[in-house]
Amino acid sequence: MEEILKGILNALQIEIVFVDTTHTIRFMNKFAINNYKDRFGTDLVGKSIFNCHNENSKKLILKGFEELVQGKDKVQVFENEKIKEYMIAVRNEKGSLLGYFEIIERI
Repeated sequence: MEEILKGILNALQIEIVFVDTTHTIRFMNKFAINNYKDRFGTDLVGKSIFNCHNENSKKLILKGFEELVQGKDKVQVFENEKIKEYMIAVRNEKGSLLGYFEIIERI
């Protein structure tokens, strides 16, 4: 099943970056890796999400994370004329937060 899910995530043409509750990047789909290849690429996996964000972005991520902890399932954390960025909760069957993934939609 893991291979199937990974294959589905890699087939999506949007950037997906999964981050656990310690804010450590655990997975990037192929589209995300390709879009970040000039800056970070797969080197981000295993590192803090905050290593590739400035202080303002860190505040937005922490605010969004708090909303996910409080029960929201999707939080928009950023938008400009080029992109919309969302944090989406990943929960286990009991509803406990396992982490979140970022989705960046190119406009």
